[in-house]
Amino acid sequence: MPALHVFLSPHLDDAVLSCGGTIARLSSEGHRVLVVTVFAQGKRGALSPFARRHLRIWDAQEDAMRLRQQEDREALALLGAEAWHGQYADAPFRRHPVDGRWLYTSDKTLFGLPDPSEGDFPHRIAGEVSTILVQPPKFIYVPLGLGRHVDHVHVAAAGHILARAGYPVLWYEEYPYAAQMQRRSRPGWHALISRVREQDVERKMQAILRYRSQIPSLFGHPKEVARRVGDYMRSVSGYGYYAERFWQRT
Repeated sequence: MPALHVFLSPHLDDAVLSCGGTIARLSSEGHRVLVVTVFAQGKRGALSPFARRHLRIWDAQEDAMRLRQQEDREALALLGAEAWHGQYADAPFRRHPVDGRWLYTSDKTLFGLPDPSEGDFPHRIAGEVSTILVQPPKFIYVPLGLGRHVDHVHVAAAGHILARAGYPVLWYEEYPYAAQMQRRSRPGWHALISRVREQDVERKMQAILRYRSQIPSLFGHPKEVARRVGDYMRSVSGYGYYAERFWQRT
């Protein structure tokens, strides 16, 4: 049976933006790759002004998440990976379970502390991931939570829970947040550099372009994808070749 590699993606693009070259390489080597997007749903009906702003940025209406799910399936098919879309709504679409208030209504709250009502999210995410694994994974790849987006923080915390449960976990640096930060060592962590072949870089670029709704806000224009992502991947290696960086707890 091929080895199973599982990538946890907070949103419908994070794993490809951050690890697309490694995903492409693993699949080309005959491994089974599953990308689990945790916050893959939207919300129909009334929306907050902040949520409506996101829909305008994505140039989509209330079926925005269905559109984004299709983009994700197209991108992952190019990389030879399977898609699994979770049940949770993206942060701007979530409400308090008791009083119904919108939980995240601005960039300040979106990149602040998770709302206390969501304190059990990491355990719920970890539990659901463990239930969908049809075979023991070679590795589970989890975001570090760079940038402090609340959804990334929840998934990063779930990674620590999975690691404590005995799963082999590696953490990845999220692009584009990682490109905006200085590279630094992490006490108690060991950096792993994954070299990416030219053909897998090309597959990653083509996969990113499938996220058509996200290109304007992330890159401004499709022509910027190859330049900006390529420059960042070469900076990761420090030696001019393309790479993606992962971290392991020591």
